[in-house]
Amino acid sequence: MRSAAPSSPESAARTRTWLRIGAAALSLAFLIPDLVASLRYVSEPGHVTGWEAAWIAQSLVDGHGFSFPEIHRWLFEKVNTGRYFLTAWVDPIYTWCLAGLMLLFGASHTVAAVWLNAVFLLAAFAFVFLSAERWFSPYAGLVVIGLMGLSRTWAAALDDENNTCLATLLVSACLWAALRLFDRPGLGRAAALGLLLGLTALGSPSTLLFTAATALVIVTAGRLWPARWRHAAVVCLCAALVMLPWTLRNYEVFGKFIPVRDGGGMLAFVGTLSLASAVRPDLVPTRAQVGVHADTVHAAVNLAQGRDVRRALERFPLDYALEVDPQAYASLDEAQRDAWLGAQARSFAGAHPDFVASAALPKLELFLRVLGAVGRITLPAAALALVLGFRHPRVRLAGAWIAAFVAPFGLIICYFDRYRAPVEPVVMLLALWGLWRAGAALRARNARAAAVRLAIGDSA
Repeated sequence: MRSAAPSSPESAARTRTWLRIGAAALSLAFLIPDLVASLRYVSEPGHVTGWEAAWIAQSLVDGHGFSFPEIHRWLFEKVNTGRYFLTAWVDPIYTWCLAGLMLLFGASHTVAAVWLNAVFLLAAFAFVFLSAERWFSPYAGLVVIGLMGLSRTWAAALDDENNTCLATLLVSACLWAALRLFDRPGLGRAAALGLLLGLTALGSPSTLLFTAATALVIVTAGRLWPARWRHAAVVCLCAALVMLPWTLRNYEVFGKFIPVRDGGGMLAFVGTLSLASAVRPDLVPTRAQVGVHADTVHAAVNLAQGRDVRRALERFPLDYALEVDPQAYASLDEAQRDAWLGAQARSFAGAHPDFVASAALPKLELFLRVLGAVGRITLPAAALALVLGFRHPRVRLAGAWIAAFVAPFGLIICYFDRYRAPVEPVVMLLALWGLWRAGAALRARNARAAAVRLAIGDSA
């Protein structure tokens, strides 16, 4: 699955060098104007660039550990007695990076965070290009860099203190490492991929299922991969070892198995009961009201992109809990409250599967279009490429990662384009692989047709 080789090793090396220089230049051409704009923005008074990660990072710097100030706790009533509470609400890697910037640069950490995000994004561009170069064509890497550069998603993420750029880098690095393993399987490369997958899960919890998906693709590779079971086990083991310290920390704090972060219960509740309360309040057994009304699920999902509606949907879990079982809920900590909300969501889904199923389609449709016109094209194109190239292990791997990433959004609501951003380089490359493969097939067919015409002419 490679582009045609140049006429000599020397010309191939020159072409590769110039293409890499071109990729670097293209990356900088897109990045520098956005970097300048972001630095100007964070230098203005009154800007807000950080939320949960910034609050927890400040707690770390102040010596309170990985904790929320009481006023900022999710799932709790807003009070402020000056206390701090340990949390697992946010993924740890970017939060610790942010704490380091706060410690080093003080009030100027917002400027340093822009630079750090820019470095993450530039490195992501590099891994995207190297992945395309290794997979099928370096020109596809240039196209993906161009598409990402034209999108406002990553440009807007530069001045936000969240994990978008880091998560995009980690997923891109994992793809490159996976392609190396698939090109030449070995224990060292399997271990490197596993370590990266574990790190990626800690930096972007939406990728938590990537390790299992990777192992499944490896073990189904067939006889062409004799050591497939051993390599799949090494990938899983190394990923687990990277995640183990943080998972143990969460267990020590909350007494529950939380691989990376909690919050999934609340997201599931919002995507089921909060949404139903806006559309079919008769399905929700409580006098608490979400304060939002929509005639259809599709309309409610669209409204959820608005800040006021989103906040109303997110407030409803607490209002519901305090109305349904206030005494029991008051005795629960963060992880227990999140688990309680998750149980409520599962119970609702069991009682009203028709509503949950009807809501899944508009949620997935929102995920499809959240990145704009390009996003509407790349995801269906990637799905088509997966169907056409399913026999190729690399294609199955990309498809498995995309499916593992997208599936939860049939239940939860994709409020922001940054929710989709980390997996988009994989989506774009798979879509371009499909186009490249179709073009190669068309060229081969035309060549065969020309050969037949030539043979007929010679015989005549």
